[in-house]
Amino acid sequence: MTTIRSRNHNLHVVNYADSQVLYDTNRVKTYACSSVEAALINGISPDMAKHNERLHPCDPKTIEEAQNRLRRLSELSESLAQSQGIVPMFSGHPAYLFLNLCDSCNLQCTYCYAESCGSGSTPHFMSANTARSGIDFLLRHAKSGERYAISFAGGEPLLNFKVLASAAVYALDRSRQLGVMLQLKILTNGTVMNPEILKFVSDNAVTLQISLDGPPEIHDQLRRTKNGRKSSKKVIETIDYLKRHNFTGFRIRSTLCHGNSDLSKIIGFFQKQGFNNFASRPIMTAKKNPYKLRKSDLRKITEYYDRMRAIVIARLKTGSCIDIPEEFSLFVEKLKIGMKTKRYCGAGRDMVVVTPDGKLYPCPILVGDTRFCTGSLEHGFRRSQAKVFPNLSVDEKSGCRRCWARNLCGGGCVSQAIRLNNDPERQDPLECAMIQAKIKGAIAIHQHQKAVLQ
Repeated sequence: MTTIRSRNHNLHVVNYADSQVLYDTNRVKTYACSSVEAALINGISPDMAKHNERLHPCDPKTIEEAQNRLRRLSELSESLAQSQGIVPMFSGHPAYLFLNLCDSCNLQCTYCYAESCGSGSTPHFMSANTARSGIDFLLRHAKSGERYAISFAGGEPLLNFKVLASAAVYALDRSRQLGVMLQLKILTNGTVMNPEILKFVSDNAVTLQISLDGPPEIHDQLRRTKNGRKSSKKVIETIDYLKRHNFTGFRIRSTLCHGNSDLSKIIGFFQKQGFNNFASRPIMTAKKNPYKLRKSDLRKITEYYDRMRAIVIARLKTGSCIDIPEEFSLFVEKLKIGMKTKRYCGAGRDMVVVTPDGKLYPCPILVGDTRFCTGSLEHGFRRSQAKVFPNLSVDEKSGCRRCWARNLCGGGCVSQAIRLNNDPERQDPLECAMIQAKIKGAIAIHQHQKAVLQ
């Protein structure tokens, strides 16, 4: 007898606790997996399986049945091996707009990829006319019923609040005229909040993403003001202020770097404070930045994911209702509907960034790198220039084609690959490992949910 392996490595075994889950990369589906099937997929011969305590009893009939099942699943997987629904390169009709309202910031974060922020260089603030032109660019080809989104970013966008407010009102008016759905978000460091801003965001259903990197001793090490003062007190006061005024349209975001990779400590602090809506993302930075994540940080992060997965599954076993943690929730939703992700994000496809001077870029991380400037509001989108940012399908990337996680991951952040390796196809292995750890947790959670419902 021979072991069963998909020639494209599309059947993958995820181990957790004392169980295994079989994941089909092509179909984005999970199956219950016996120990015999796991052994066969992992290349353990039937003779060896007979002597493995976990595989008893393992008679020839059991092995044959396992092989037949895996063969059928492999054939099903191969029938969907070709790429489906590949989205073409950016058409000039974006659906997601970043308006960088200023390149100035009142903080000077240690790991910030926007090196100009807080550096003492002459700040630039977007004008109201430029902001409106950016919104017109977003909605120029809008169709009734479609969804669009605008993120007000920077720098610190609330330093240019007057323009932000006028742009938001203009965008909402235009969306109503066109019959489209529009989401507005402000990406803020949380140090500029006041009653006027709160009233505005509440009245206009604008959501907030507030940066807080953990308890004060961690946050203040990473995110200080330009004159070196601590910033955590003001950020926590802002969050408490929003809660006291029953404003729920905000999420806390932590940037994971070498200075704060202990997620248990960070999230334990958030929970103690009653901050329930939070997310974490790895640092986006150049290779030489001392705060770049390291292998020792990866171990702490993946251990946390393992603990969280175990907690979720244990609670599900008791029949308790539980919100799936943000680290896993998106992947669980994709697994529920069998959704393939062929690209990591919309950069170079349906996302565009507008700088204060009206320049266009495919991604916030690359703003200022003139190699990736794809045009301007004044002169339009330069299609030829967009080719220098090849946001390829995951099936077109040499390092991703054989990865078992590719159709849930989407190939990783192209901009980060460029910043670290000057190669859009050469992903950061630490980023890959973190994404795979999340996906493994999501697969285990999803399969357990399926078992509970059966």
